[in-house]
Amino acid sequence: MAKAMLFKAKSVKPLHVFLSAVHDKASEFGFRIRHIFDMGNVFRERGVKVDEAFRVYSIMLCSFEGAYKSMQKNPERAAVLLQPKQVLVHETAQGLELHYLPFPREFIKDVLPQDDAFADGLGQACERIRELITACA
Repeated sequence: MAKAMLFKAKSVKPLHVFLSAVHDKASEFGFRIRHIFDMGNVFRERGVKVDEAFRVYSIMLCSFEGAYKSMQKNPERAAVLLQPKQVLVHETAQGLELHYLPFPREFIKDVLPQDDAFADGLGQACERIRELITACA
């Protein structure tokens, strides 16, 4: 199975400026923000005692029409379609640490060997997300 590599970047921008940039630029890369989770709040709402200094956010990106059409063609695609559209942001005193796990084409091909078009398309989408992160950082 192909090896996935964690993409890492840093930004000195304040969180709200970075999030605004992602919101404004996402469509240039074929995406929109589906949801932003404040993971500290998510954990607190479920009864976990979370340090106030815990500042991790999950940005869920989506190409809504593309995702719908893709899942309509093959519902199995949903198992790998949604996960690689998540960007994690860790807010620290030094700035933002950005983490993203793109799925390489070879990985997608291993998971769905009969679906070359999907492997190509999702592999390209993952690269566009990396470019979006870099453009916003």
